[in-house]
Amino acid sequence: MRLMEAAVRFSLVEGFGGRVGLHSLPQSEPFYENVCRMTRGEIDQQYENLRWFELAANDVKKFLGGKP
Repeated sequence: MRLMEAAVRFSLVEGFGGRVGLHSLPQSEPFYENVCRMTRGEIDQQYENLRWFELAANDVKKFLGGKP
């Protein structure tokens, strides 16, 4: 969870609004969907059939627990 928080904070510093996107291994999908509350995307057939997940800018504050 700390690594994900670091990625979100880095995204904020870099001017991306906290947005994060990633391809997930199948065994990690529940973590990104349920713990990180990321939006579940499609399976990317051009990227080893891994599922895409996104944390949208409007979900960043909720992810960080209301802390900037």
